[in-house]
Amino acid sequence: VANGAWPAVNLSGGAPATHDDKRGFRAIGELYGFVKEHREFYDDECSAAGVAIVYSQPTLLFYGDGRARHYVEAIRGVEQSLQEAHIPFDIISNRKLLSVENLKKYRTLILP
Repeated sequence: VANGAWPAVNLSGGAPATHDDKRGFRAIGELYGFVKEHREFYDDECSAAGVAIVYSQPTLLFYGDGRARHYVEAIRGVEQSLQEAHIPFDIISNRKLLSVENLKKYRTLILP
């Protein structure tokens, strides 16, 4: 949060009430509560990442239903590698590539 990220819970398969394993909900609730109580320390913060993974919706759609999962798996593999190496990164839309100003902060762009 201090570097512009926002924690999230990805609930695949339905609303929170439909999930059997609710262990993570309490931790996320506590984190959101902490950030809300201390919001003044987090306002106007931005990402410290010097690396960006470019996500392209048009590329995903180009591959079609049968092969799109390979594109998503490639992105997830890059994410995992960067996380394991403790390298901060952003995921940006291909639309950010249209402006040099949007890219100035990055030393590296990864195109899966």
